[in-house]
Amino acid sequence: MFKDCTNLTVVPDLSSVTTLADYCFGYMFAGCSKLSDVPSLSNLTTLASGCYYYMFADCISLKTAPALPATTLKSTCYGGMFKGCTSLREPPVLNATTVESSSYYSMFSGCTSLTSMPNLPATTVKTYSYSYMFENCESLVRIVDELPATTLDTYCYGHMFEGCKSITKAPRILGQMAGNCFENMFAYCTALEEVPYIAAT
Repeated sequence: MFKDCTNLTVVPDLSSVTTLADYCFGYMFAGCSKLSDVPSLSNLTTLASGCYYYMFADCISLKTAPALPATTLKSTCYGGMFKGCTSLREPPVLNATTVESSSYYSMFSGCTSLTSMPNLPATTVKTYSYSYMFENCESLVRIVDELPATTLDTYCYGHMFEGCKSITKAPRILGQMAGNCFENMFAYCTALEEVPYIAAT
């Protein structure tokens, strides 16, 4: 709807939305390079597939993320939502306990000013759930102590921290292994000083 509107600075309030449909806000403000304040989003706790897909991608002036209170996610709902938001410093709180495939895929990829990551409380994750989530977040230094998911799926952590050149320690990983679940998870993390504890037997 407003993709690549490079002079857009004021956006509508979306907090009154009561029902989300698949990919309803996909790419809505992507490439709005002057957008620094985001709209308030719905307080719905259950999302639709792809509903915020790449919604603010490449909004390079965006410094603050909207609240994301959902506890039940659908596939790709946050996929690429803030990808390339190079001014974003702090992530929103993420409360989801039910995470579907690709829910967080590339959510903060390329957010080069991001300094910390949110807690990820889900105990069961699906295929590609966290893949590329923090890829190339070069300023990321504060990460969680533990990834609590105990039931993993294929590629769920694939490339999750790839290119995060500032992290020095890895979180404890509690889940049992699934196919390629850790593929390139810490690739090019050149400051990493010790390997993660992995509970899988």
